[in-house]
Amino acid sequence: MISVADVLDRLAILLVDEDFTRWTKPELLGWINDAVSEIIIRRPAAGGKFMPVTLQAGVMQTLPDTVTMIFDVTRNLPNGKGIHIAERQRIHESEPDWFSLAGSSTIKHYCYDNRVPNAFYVYPPAIAGTIVEVSAAVIPDKVTSETGTINMAELYLSPIVSYAMYRALMKDAEESNGQVSMVYFQAFNEALGSNTKISVANSAVGAKP
Repeated sequence: MISVADVLDRLAILLVDEDFTRWTKPELLGWINDAVSEIIIRRPAAGGKFMPVTLQAGVMQTLPDTVTMIFDVTRNLPNGKGIHIAERQRIHESEPDWFSLAGSSTIKHYCYDNRVPNAFYVYPPAIAGTIVEVSAAVIPDKVTSETGTINMAELYLSPIVSYAMYRALMKDAEESNGQVSMVYFQAFNEALGSNTKISVANSAVGAKP
């Protein structure tokens, strides 16, 4: 977990604005939230968590917009029976009418398409209220106070500071320093650059939809 107060303290020192006069705390908190969102988009594993999901009736299931990627649908709850990824075409071939099958409280397979990151299919169709466990990349709740925490590992403290500095120094033409701002943005990019591909490669959703 990252302390919001720690992030603000570092920003105040770097901006030489320890009284938060030029850059107010609410303004900086907004850029901190933007930084967190950017990190999750570029490095999904930074927001990885296991979460119980209550299914809707049928095959199509959706998750909140805060979910940026599904890594796996792991098991049924509470019985723990495993769920395996499958290609939708394979299910079509073996069970052409699977969308209209009777509902079940035990899911055997799921299908996922990276192009629709917060939705997936289940087989057999679910009975409303069935619960499964999903591992997914989730954008943490927005921070609104300096007393809060960011639900990310400590190693993301520096990229958060770099991104917030980039935004702060681009505030307006009178006070901003474009060159220094871009140095911070470059530092942010270098810290995160290649990990999105790594995160996708290591997830279970590489199967064809």
